[in-house]
Amino acid sequence: MTNSKFDIDDGVLKAVVESISEGIGIDFIDTRKQLNTYTTNSSPTLIWDLINSNLKKKLGQDYACLYVSKKKRGIWEFLLIVDKKSKKIITVMRENRLKQLTKHPFKNKKHYAAALALLLNSGLRSRQTKLINMPINPDDNIYLQELSQDLCSEIEQSMLAESLYCILSFKTASGVITSYNANYLTKNLEIAKEIPLNSYIPKKNYDSIVADTQKSEEIQDIPLPLKPAAYVKKQAKEDYETKESIEIKTTETINSAEDTANGDK
Repeated sequence: MTNSKFDIDDGVLKAVVESISEGIGIDFIDTRKQLNTYTTNSSPTLIWDLINSNLKKKLGQDYACLYVSKKKRGIWEFLLIVDKKSKKIITVMRENRLKQLTKHPFKNKKHYAAALALLLNSGLRSRQTKLINMPINPDDNIYLQELSQDLCSEIEQSMLAESLYCILSFKTASGVITSYNANYLTKNLEIAKEIPLNSYIPKKNYDSIVADTQKSEEIQDIPLPLKPAAYVKKQAKEDYETKESIEIKTTETINSAEDTANGDK
């Protein structure tokens, strides 16, 4: 990363992306194989448990200046990563979930990310020219303050006074990471700074991983990974074929209806 107040230690960035990569890849395949369940309804939450376990192992052992704390909001458990070296409080989130937060700030004004951004990023300004004015009523403000205090109860006040809140977001396709970014939100859930981190994504041979851990008849459940560019091309082709198929079926339906109507006359 560039040398600025938005820097995060390279070791932390690598550990996080490796935890995600292993969680959605080899760990997920092995765990699902061991469970051998008839249905896979738990897959989305299972992936997060694997990612969080990897984060705890990698960051808890390798960094004396960093610790990971488990937090709970409702039934959802997530990790708060405290990087004392770079003065960052970090959470990990899927890219599509982050987009939901920034697209609908009023709907998500009580999200834990809103509380952390209000506490730590109040000095940041949106990168957009059109700013969102999201007034917070007294009750909401009290709720967010109490929430942020609860989330950061284990962190020294001197550390909090110097820290920024960062969301490390990721996007996946066919079992591999296709996007990895550092995001800093304003108190109004706007993007103040987004830093691409794709260079940190591990370059591994996931074809061999799948082949080693899955029986041939099971591989169809988790498609063999494609490179991001190949995946986009494949998706575009499938979308075009689907559209063309719908148009053909629609034409056939119309013709059939006309023939029926003409026969009834």
